[in-house]
Amino acid sequence: LYREASLELISSFRNGNDFTEGPTSDEWGVVYSAFVPIFAPDSKDVVAMLGIDIDADDWKEMITERRRVPILTTLMMCLLMMTFFVIQQKNLESEIALKSSENKYRSLVEGSPNCVEVFDSSGNYVSINETGLLTKGLTEKEVIGKPYRNVWPPGLMRDIVDESVRRVLR
Repeated sequence: LYREASLELISSFRNGNDFTEGPTSDEWGVVYSAFVPIFAPDSKDVVAMLGIDIDADDWKEMITERRRVPILTTLMMCLLMMTFFVIQQKNLESEIALKSSENKYRSLVEGSPNCVEVFDSSGNYVSINETGLLTKGLTEKEVIGKPYRNVWPPGLMRDIVDESVRRVLR
């Protein structure tokens, strides 16, 4: 006869409920226990309780192992989301800084009383400001993508531009 039965175990004999309890201490150690009633075949009377004990330390270790993967997975997902957020934030900040820089550049170039021309490494026009277009008497469509040598007439100014382009490309 089991003399260290808890009140819940004793009441389960009366009401037929299954339950778990623990950790509890008895002469065999500290355990978690699970109980289910066994009913008489022809009635609802509890004739016995089937129980199983698991050592409390083993139970805690098993729970820790089972929790490890979901916790680490959640942690990794949080870290990935935070990394993604930081990258998105840096990209947004870079985009804002670039737009600001472009606006400053554009206002400097467009507001300049001088002819401002930008060429690619092959000497083709990438952009020209309004003053430059007015000075040359051309439209942007007539200039962009064309070699500067086709736009600048031969002479001293084209020689100066040739030398400036060579110095930049070195």
